[in-house]
Amino acid sequence: MLRNGKQLARMLLFASALVPPVPLLLVSLQLQAQAPAKGIDAALPGLLAKAKAGDASAQWTVGGMYEYGIGVPQDYALAAQWFRKAAEQGDAEAQFNLGLVYSRGSGVPQDYAEAYFWLDLAAAEIIDGVKQDDVNEFRDNAASHLTPADLSRVQERARKWFEDHPAKPQ
Repeated sequence: MLRNGKQLARMLLFASALVPPVPLLLVSLQLQAQAPAKGIDAALPGLLAKAKAGDASAQWTVGGMYEYGIGVPQDYALAAQWFRKAAEQGDAEAQFNLGLVYSRGSGVPQDYAEAYFWLDLAAAEIIDGVKQDDVNEFRDNAASHLTPADLSRVQERARKWFEDHPAKPQ
């Protein structure tokens, strides 16, 4: 069961990777959770400030806003940049989105090795609203575009990332 609008917004953003996107609902629910009475325009400055200060959840949300043009002009390159900032902090949802961005070549050159890397990291976590099988399917699809040598290199890169970023106790 969904506990809040933020959780629903995340679920919808991930679902948009699987089906045609529903742009207005995706991130607006997260923004509404932050400033319910004032709306997106009122929440945007605070959200951007949090994202610039390094808040991974805010960075993920800003990435989604740029990806779908919600409250900001649509800009796939900026979406990828914000997803990367959150993904590098270990945010599995952002890792998933960044993997999809590289798989599609949205705002970045299409790069299946990079897609595999981020999707492999995301696959190690449980992501609200996303079936583990779906994450694995996207990762495996990226792998199908790689040579065995390239796949081995990117798997080693992921292994090193996990060594450098041990899982936090829950």
